[in-house]
Amino acid sequence: MNEKVLKFLSVVVKIAALVQTIAQVVAQAFPVVQKASSQNAEIDSFFKEKI
Repeated sequence: MNEKVLKFLSVVVKIAALVQTIAQVVAQAFPVVQKASSQNAEIDSFFKEKI
């Protein structure tokens, strides 16, 4: 029983570490995505004004 619990906990810890890593990557990428989407919005409004 104890061995199963320890294996389960180690899996949970690995998943938590993976989630944290993904969260860090997303946090680093987010400003870039935000900047890109705001540029897209500017381009869209530019074309809407022209048309």
